[in-house]
Amino acid sequence: MDAARAIVTLDAARAYGLVRGGAEVDLERCLWILERGEELGYVPSSVAVHTAMIEYLGMEYRGPTP
Repeated sequence: MDAARAIVTLDAARAYGLVRGGAEVDLERCLWILERGEELGYVPSSVAVHTAMIEYLGMEYRGPTP
């Protein structure tokens, strides 16, 4: 579920022109995973999503932004 949320976030960033290139996203599948997880009571971890974005973009984590 965390990976699906990270990929949806990445796809949104790509749609706004903030990220270019990368693998093709199966947005429909990711949204299904998120909906199913929600039905089961799961919530994506914001820390996991943040970490995935940092790693994908090849950046270094510098802690929360003030």
